[in-house]
Amino acid sequence: MPSFGGMQQAVGQLRPAAAAALTVQLEDLPVETTIEILSHLDFATLDKMLLVSRRLKRIIESHWATILSAVVEQDFSPAEGFLAVLRDVILPGSGVHSADSGILNGSSQLKLPSSAGGFYAVMNFCRAVKRWEAEFPSLRFCYLPQHSRSLEPHELRRLRSALYAWWRFAHAFHGPAPCPPGLDNSPEGRRSFIRQFSTAQLHELYDLWSTIDAAVGTRVCPSTSAVIAMGNPGAPWKMMTMEEAARIGWGTYAVHIEIVQTMVKLRPEDLLHLLVYRHRYATKASVIQFVRLRHPRIEEGPQTLTAAILDVVEERQSSPFPPFPFKLSFPLNHGGILDHKTPELEALRDVYNTDAGSGVHDYPQWLQDRDLSMTVRGGRLDSNS
Repeated sequence: MPSFGGMQQAVGQLRPAAAAALTVQLEDLPVETTIEILSHLDFATLDKMLLVSRRLKRIIESHWATILSAVVEQDFSPAEGFLAVLRDVILPGSGVHSADSGILNGSSQLKLPSSAGGFYAVMNFCRAVKRWEAEFPSLRFCYLPQHSRSLEPHELRRLRSALYAWWRFAHAFHGPAPCPPGLDNSPEGRRSFIRQFSTAQLHELYDLWSTIDAAVGTRVCPSTSAVIAMGNPGAPWKMMTMEEAARIGWGTYAVHIEIVQTMVKLRPEDLLHLLVYRHRYATKASVIQFVRLRHPRIEEGPQTLTAAILDVVEERQSSPFPPFPFKLSFPLNHGGILDHKTPELEALRDVYNTDAGSGVHDYPQWLQDRDLSMTVRGGRLDSNS
């Protein structure tokens, strides 16, 4: 009979083999179990799982609508706004909806086409949203770097809500393609689109839009006077002349404003590319070439989002609610997408989140005249044109 020590030694020798037999690899799991596991990942991890193996990639491609349902709720809320962009912009005409009347919860699923092409279009959109989340704080706090910080989860939700609204507006009214059927690309048609959002949501959208406008005007196409103020990097002791600055800058005052207002009509993903990779475009001509390739008709009209937002907010000024500091956001370090400075102002978000769909009234003649001038006036890209 073997000694106790001998039995221990025999068991010790068997343990690695037994452990190996009991080890279950992700590749060995049934497809249903794998789908359930993938559905509980965050988006960044799910994106990386596409590179793990061919089997996992095939599973994700085949069951992406089921997997993304939970991921959207976790990482891309508000889900209604996310679905609206998919329906109107990313996968138009594909019947995008959810099984719960447009609102995702634990029991609902995205109703999306199962093609791999649709999957990668949605994934690219998700990647762009996440990159906007990463880049926005540096843009939002560019004039107040001492207050720079990451956004809180509820602030990121507001940012995404504003992004979704902008994405849909840009596609409908600023895009290179004609206005989609069912929408009216007139001043009143654009106001009608904007009225679907509450005043609190428009406050957040205006904050995002002002931040983007400032970022484009400083990082992508700075004015000639801003170039002079930055000095001469090659010869800091030498004052830059107006002619030298004009080769780099994008005009002064009214010309620069007009160019920026034309630039911001690019699609969100294209503006993101310019803001992140501006260093790849060494000359103004290369930037203009990029813009015109992405949006050949960009100079045919002005940007119209600013007017649409402010008109609808003006319509609602007769509201019985307490005054809301609508335009006091960027570049301050509070308000808009960020939390307000006081709890009393922050509490007004709930009050001003109930007026979506309101604000229609007759416009005075001067506003109708302005609408007409904006309809016929074009944009501008080149400060020399």
